[in-house]
Amino acid sequence: MNSETAQVNFQQQAELYLATGNFDRAIALCQQFLELHPNSAETCKTLGKALQAQGKLEDARYWYKVAIALQPDFAEVFANLGTLYATLQQWQDAIACYQKAISLQPDFAGFYRNLSRVFSQIGKAEEAADCWYQALMVEPVEIAEEYLDLGNTLLAQNKAERALICYHRTIYLNPSCCEAYYKLAEAANELQQWDEAIANYRKAIQLQPDMSELYYKLGNALQASGLWGEAVVAYRESIDLNPDSFWSYYNLGGVLLKLEQWQEAVVVYRTGIEINPDFSWSYYSIGEAYNKFGKWSESAAAYQRAVELDPNSFGPCHNLGDALFQLEKWSEAEAAYQRAIELNSEFFWSHYNLALSLVKLQNFPAATLAYQRAIKLNPDFSWTYHNLGEVLLKTQQWKAAATAYHRAIELNPNLSWSYYNLGDALTEMHDWNGAVSAYLSALQIEPSLPKIYTKLGEVLLKRTPVDLDAAVSYYHHEMQSLHSPEFYCDLAQKFAGDNQLDAAMVLYLMALEIRPKDAAISLELEQVLAKKRQLGKKVLE
Repeated sequence: MNSETAQVNFQQQAELYLATGNFDRAIALCQQFLELHPNSAETCKTLGKALQAQGKLEDARYWYKVAIALQPDFAEVFANLGTLYATLQQWQDAIACYQKAISLQPDFAGFYRNLSRVFSQIGKAEEAADCWYQALMVEPVEIAEEYLDLGNTLLAQNKAERALICYHRTIYLNPSCCEAYYKLAEAANELQQWDEAIANYRKAIQLQPDMSELYYKLGNALQASGLWGEAVVAYRESIDLNPDSFWSYYNLGGVLLKLEQWQEAVVVYRTGIEINPDFSWSYYSIGEAYNKFGKWSESAAAYQRAVELDPNSFGPCHNLGDALFQLEKWSEAEAAYQRAIELNSEFFWSHYNLALSLVKLQNFPAATLAYQRAIKLNPDFSWTYHNLGEVLLKTQQWKAAATAYHRAIELNPNLSWSYYNLGDALTEMHDWNGAVSAYLSALQIEPSLPKIYTKLGEVLLKRTPVDLDAAVSYYHHEMQSLHSPEFYCDLAQKFAGDNQLDAAMVLYLMALEIRPKDAAISLELEQVLAKKRQLGKKVLE
């Protein structure tokens, strides 16, 4: 018999003694063999196990250390040493030994399980679950409950992907486990895998069709995936099974809002409020529903109740301001917006709507500041600049108003009133050319603006060229796009009355270009020419 065969036979005999609890014989055999073969790491390991089984832990630790010294990559010895340290409640040493064993032999499930138990002992549930998961991946078991329990633990730790794997394994081992389908759907929810969530909620319902919560959760998943009609059906099934299911009413109301079934949403929210009258967001939501069909008083009352229940909630405060504004309760709206801004100073619309309320209250300095704060939050909204310009016009800040309107026009070049008001500001600044250009731009967009022709005419009177050639060039360039013979004639009469005859002639000629056979225009032109000839004779005399 060669030495290797002898060692194998010895080892088998020693392990047999260990297995049968004959520790003394195992120890004696190991000691005898080590006298002949002192470098046998395997024998040192077996001796350590036998001593450990007898509770001789220090002696066992010694021989484990000898074994490691002889064979530094001996994974099993590190694991045994970890178990020894765990017995002594030397947890960190135990962890280090198990982790070393795993690094040397990562495909052995027992190492992970033992490390998991140590982590559990010291209250590290997350690490314990990770190790147990690794053990099951290395060495699958045929016990569905073990995968289910581990999946629940992992899901509670927000490790949904790993939980999914455990639940799938549970279902494979036990296809009729309702909880596994339910929890699988919950994990899919966490990962926003709506199709899988919906499918597994439906499977759970097939197994347990009288459980209200399953329909409620199904409704949530259907809503998240945009299947609102199906979500309505699911929520109503939940309510049928449990008429006191507040959250089913609340979420059903939300879906009905999305479906624009405003009045039905109100009914549903009211029922939910009867069940739970102290949930502020129910009042907020019913306020939203009232908004949709213009029930501003009811909306304001709902938002007010939401604010009473939760004074530090931004949304109800802001929306209360909107409802009060619609009711023309400007002071109350201002107070609501101010409170909303205290709660969230970064929301553009609170500042913007506050400014609108302050304008209604004719508090123009405060409105100016509110618009300026709104601009800082959103510098690309044209209406803020337009409305700011209106406030600045009211406070006779002409230059600042013109600047605001120029910016409004940059952002929205199709709003006639921005050009119109810009023309007013430039007129006050005696910028006649700029005012003419602004009014003309306004006219091109909306020819029916009130008093626009009058204002343009007045500015043009200030800007009249001094000679005929200049007048021809100016009016053809500036006004040719209007195509309004009535305006040309009206303005020409004003110029003629002011003895600005060259300008009047040009305007009558422009009118005749549009209506060449209009005898009345031709007659007025002749009268201007006659007046010019008379003035010329007087100069010669």
